Amino acid sequence: MQNILSENLLTQSKVHIKLSDFLNKLSPQAVEKFDAILARPKKPLVYTSFDGDNMHFLDWMCYVAHKLGCVPINPEAALGYYLSTTSHNGKKIEVMRDCVALELACTELWIFDSSLSIQNSNLSEGVIAEFVLWHQIRPHLPVRFFPYLQESMLMKHKNSLEEKSSEQILFQSKLPLDYQKELVTKMEHLAIREIEEKLLLSIKENHVRPLAYISQDFFDLKHVDWARAIAYQLGYVPFSPETLVRHFVTNMAYGESLPEEYLIDRISLLSAAQELWIFSKTPVSLFSRNPLQEHTKLDIYYWLTHKPTAPIRVFSWRDASVPKFMPNNFWALTTREHLENTEHDREK
Repeated sequence: MQNILSENLLTQSKVHIKLSDFLNKLSPQAVEKFDAILARPKKPLVYTSFDGDNMHFLDWMCYVAHKLGCVPINPEAALGYYLSTTSHNGKKIEVMRDCVALELACTELWIFDSSLSIQNSNLSEGVIAEFVLWHQIRPHLPVRFFPYLQESMLMKHKNSLEEKSSEQILFQSKLPLDYQKELVTKMEHLAIREIEEKLLLSIKENHVRPLAYISQDFFDLKHVDWARAIAYQLGYVPFSPETLVRHFVTNMAYGESLPEEYLIDRISLLSAAQELWIFSKTPVSLFSRNPLQEHTKLDIYYWLTHKPTAPIRVFSWRDASVPKFMPNNFWALTTREHLENTEHDREK
């Protein structure tokens, strides 16, 4: 029954948007601005691998990546630890398959730790798995080690980011390929064999799960876990710019250049996704009663001009079962709020 519901949702959500029709909805100034954004080089996506015990450093890791000119793909920011674990019924290998899909969308692997060197670090099994996988599948793409997860050293590292050039920091953090091979040989052979037999075999026997880029109104960020839950239900990996390119972090990293840099970050993420998913308050036409925010218009414009054959899906928050948008809901405390939430039902 669950599979039938999932198939129906996949079928019903798919839409076809003609580029010519969409261009009619954009002003010449918007098209000119979007073309200028798309002409800028996309930023590298970097996978930030870390021990889950250091989750309180999540924003710091993302800040480091932004300051060094990259877009951080942090598994916790993308997946949500509780939501991904419960969606996969507590099966770590399924959670790791999502992590692998994120990792393989990147061009660099960045390992963050509290130890001064990776050789002296007691890496968690998740980090070991991500490192071994990268070494086997992407041996000639960069691996970098950042000993930045130390409370007493945060200001020193922050000052270093300000004082040194990005090129210098990236050069110093890179692990040579020979050194990576040496690390792998020194790792516990039993652990590596189990990782290869379980995780790598699972990836080879199944497919790498597709990334679903989630585009939504800024003010609907509070509903993003419902959107991520649909992704898990349908066999996708949620890929939300609102959780990956974090508002406060980018404000601190970009300063006055935030508006343009943020849009370039979104396009860099979008280029790695397999599908574009748009979440809207109501299931009606995308353009009628729901004016699209600029970033969503840019998302669609990029998709139609660069990935014209790839799927676009449109979901309402009711499709995602957000309580305030469900019929006969008991979410509202006031009549005014209830009327706002049920406006679409009255207009049918």
